[in-house]
Amino acid sequence: MQNTVLNTATLTFEYGSAKGSKIGYASSNVASTFFYEAVSVNKISLGDSYYLNENITYIITVKNNSNSEVTGLKIKDNLGEYNPNKYKSDLNFIPLEYIGPSYIYLNGIFTGEISPKIESGKLIFDIGSLSSGSVLNIMYKVSVNDKALLKIGSKIKNILQVFSDNTVDPVESSNSIKVAEKASVKIIKHMCPGTIVRGESVSYFITLYNYGNKEAVNVILNDVFSPIPKITNVTIDDILIPFSDYSYNEGVFVLPSYGSEFSLKIPPASFSQNSTTGVVSITPGTKNIILSGIV
Repeated sequence: MQNTVLNTATLTFEYGSAKGSKIGYASSNVASTFFYEAVSVNKISLGDSYYLNENITYIITVKNNSNSEVTGLKIKDNLGEYNPNKYKSDLNFIPLEYIGPSYIYLNGIFTGEISPKIESGKLIFDIGSLSSGSVLNIMYKVSVNDKALLKIGSKIKNILQVFSDNTVDPVESSNSIKVAEKASVKIIKHMCPGTIVRGESVSYFITLYNYGNKEAVNVILNDVFSPIPKITNVTIDDILIPFSDYSYNEGVFVLPSYGSEFSLKIPPASFSQNSTTGVVSITPGTKNIILSGIV
């Protein structure tokens, strides 16, 4: 990190006779110079958002700004550790899990893999030494676990510390990424009854689940039936849907139908966090669709 040093000298003086001396003041010009920390550090993420079970790639950059070798170089990364309760200082949750191996580059050249120690949820890279003017890069992946906050506006902030024999205090860098605003939809279908005789009634139960934090809009459901039943009615969350809002032709069901003003949406999930374990539970938003007919 570059810092600017500004310095101004001042003085006081006396002049005149013993009976009528006076005091004067003078200031120098502003002298300036720059200094750099012996070690500088930066951390970036490839991608600017996260969500549950996704992977994130981080790149750490450490530079030796001094004219001599840096020794005792050690890097600590807290993997996004956070405390959601300001009244409990010992309550810390870690939303990221390390995926090995890590890759190390020196002055832009790949030199091999490196395995960090993992202590108290922190990654610790023991580098040793770094020659004058050299730039070290470490690239590694993490996965987002079930302690990551998923409500819109949440974020994961990493704080990185670099220690060395050449620095008095650790040099820090941080990186923040926001939770992705997304819909994450799954569909489950089953039939009832389990055994059907031709000519009997049958119901097709379709449940749409949204595990994301954003509403899914403009949803179009397609279903192809074989054998082809006669559909007698369609309900969404127990509300009867008129034929004008869906199409059913030669065993192909489409909801909503082309040109219909009906809009099929799936509400976002809701989230709650266990105050002891930190695990975030997801209650998906749902839409329940039932097609009833005769085979």
